[in-house]
Amino acid sequence: HTLPREDMYWEQAPDAGVPLVFNSMSKNRFREIKRHLHLNDNDKLDKNDKFYKLRKYFDTLKENFTKFGIFHKMLSLDEMMVRYYGRHPTKMYMQGKPIKFGYKIWCMCSSNGYLFNFDPYSGRSDNDTVGLLGTRVVKKLINVISPETMEDHELFFDNFFTGHELLVELQRLMLKATGTMRENRTKLCPLIPCKEMQKKKDRGYFEKQFDKEGEVLVVRWKDNKAVTMATNYSDVLPIEKAKRFSRKQQGTISIPIPRLFCEYNRNMGGVDLLDKQISLYRTRIRSKKWWWPLFTQFLDVAIVNTW
Repeated sequence: HTLPREDMYWEQAPDAGVPLVFNSMSKNRFREIKRHLHLNDNDKLDKNDKFYKLRKYFDTLKENFTKFGIFHKMLSLDEMMVRYYGRHPTKMYMQGKPIKFGYKIWCMCSSNGYLFNFDPYSGRSDNDTVGLLGTRVVKKLINVISPETMEDHELFFDNFFTGHELLVELQRLMLKATGTMRENRTKLCPLIPCKEMQKKKDRGYFEKQFDKEGEVLVVRWKDNKAVTMATNYSDVLPIEKAKRFSRKQQGTISIPIPRLFCEYNRNMGGVDLLDKQISLYRTRIRSKKWWWPLFTQFLDVAIVNTW
């Protein structure tokens, strides 16, 4: 329930005031709490940590999110954008996204939208000298999974993270992983090029190559476009069917789809589902503090996780 101005929640007019609000707290009390609210000690400010003001808040949330362990088998890793238009060195611009300006948060969720671990992106640091950013993010987020239970989980991520070296390393850790892959990251894998597949092959056609040394399977499948997928545990069999609209036949047709693509489609959308659940009842308390959007966002995340 939203109103145009904050003061209207305490009005006595029948079309404006909200009894749940004004019976709980006075307007002056609410404003005093909001004005003096802090999440960390400013006297001990760490200038090297761009999220210092939120660090204790984040650590407390992570501890509570994982206090029952990683109890879901299917995990997805993706980014979450928190809208912010002010000035801050960590603010990002993401072209083509619904939220173009704001903070980027790397998230590891269950396939049904429970957030287990997250890491706000604060830009490149002096320690980030080796490897791809996506590889470093995956290693950082999976550290909440105990080594004894690694083999019980399956991890899914998009082509920003997927690389041959990462899948080999996760294989050594006994963590099952699948992700879409960019064509320029397939190394010397002898698959038909995407452009050639797009022109010459029918929908549903696929090719696969298996790296015996690293135990990584790479599959290229033609849907509306050619898509490349890599995995360190799954397979193309059994072949399933996907429904697509055909302009030529003016109707729905079934095309073959490899098994690992079906598994990816079923389990990848955990972070998007979390975003959707947050948007349904988003906390809309405005403030000029740069950290306020992150504070309210993770207040909502905690509510969704509790639910």
